Amino acid sequence: MRKNSIKNTRINEEVLRGLSSIIRGEIKDPRIHPMTSVVMVEVAPDLKTDRKSTRLNSSHMA
Repeated sequence: MRKNSIKNTRINEEVLRGLSSIIRGEIKDPRIHPMTSVVMVEVAPDLKTDRKSTRLNSSHMA
């Protein structure tokens, strides 16, 4: 599978949605801020590794 293939792009989007859902609803660790969002996921073409980028949305913090 090529790095920029349609299949790889769809897998990246699914992993991003899955991680976002887990962070939002399933993790109960107080060290992880609830406004943390996943902004980028890049799965390797062999599907063995990936890179993720997260961001804390500070605009909602007082």
